Amino acid sequence: MMLGEGLLPAAEGTTPADPVVLGYDGSPASAAALHWAARQAGALQCPLQLVHAVHEYWLMPQATHYDAVIAAARGLLQSGARQAEALVPGLHVSTHVHSGDVVGALSELSASARLVVLGTDKRDAGSGELTGAVSQQVAVMSFAPVAVIPPLDLSLAAGVVVGTDGSAEARQAVAAAAAEASMIGTDLLVLTSCAISPTEAWAQTPGGEEYERVVAASQGILDKAVSAVTASYPGISVSSRLETQLPAAEALISAASAARLLVVGSLGRGAVRRMLLGSVSHKVLLNPPCPTLITRLPQ
Repeated sequence: MMLGEGLLPAAEGTTPADPVVLGYDGSPASAAALHWAARQAGALQCPLQLVHAVHEYWLMPQATHYDAVIAAARGLLQSGARQAEALVPGLHVSTHVHSGDVVGALSELSASARLVVLGTDKRDAGSGELTGAVSQQVAVMSFAPVAVIPPLDLSLAAGVVVGTDGSAEARQAVAAAAAEASMIGTDLLVLTSCAISPTEAWAQTPGGEEYERVVAASQGILDKAVSAVTASYPGISVSSRLETQLPAAEALISAASAARLLVVGSLGRGAVRRMLLGSVSHKVLLNPPCPTLITRLPQ
């Protein structure tokens, strides 16, 4: 999969020479993310930077030789860099060992990144669902768009799915998803949900005036999104889905179960807004069904 030039509005002040930043730890999930990120960087014609974080010196056991820890981290990154260079000949790959918190490192580097990429493979023992705390935190704190790549076989995956609620952040997500679908020549599904909480008394009587008003408003949001897509990308096949039963996050996860990419918008980053990733984005990142891109409006 490729994301085209102009698809990802990087943080203010970034240039085409700024990198795709990948959090890399050598796990199966980060190996999948490495493949994805290398191809992204190649498509964007920008460098790839591999980042690995180690505990700060004072947090390590006394018997630990810190120089050996740093050397091992550098070796891990060099191995990853060689894999990326083999995947995309000519790709410029750099490495960075960070002493401290990985979320802080990726957040800081995101200010001059085109895209931040990381994998997630932590599963809840009971449900089997992915529970990537790091990806959640990075998505909240990053200045750049964030792609979270689960360790899945995508050989039969098809289509791009995007969620919208009509907000500016959602419009940015739709634009990103449409550009991606156009570039790779695949279908686009635009989805919104008007599922009503069962705590709303009137929700128990579908067909009532208030219910029909909500449905009509949601359909209007979809129609506007589809019209904008077809105006900019007349060559792609775009469809819409108005979900009336499942809440938005669950509907998106279901719809994107066999997709090449799921795109959702973030509420943005700021002193207060940085803590408002959004309930839909938050829930999707708990169990991403496919490569998932969290877009954000330019700062």
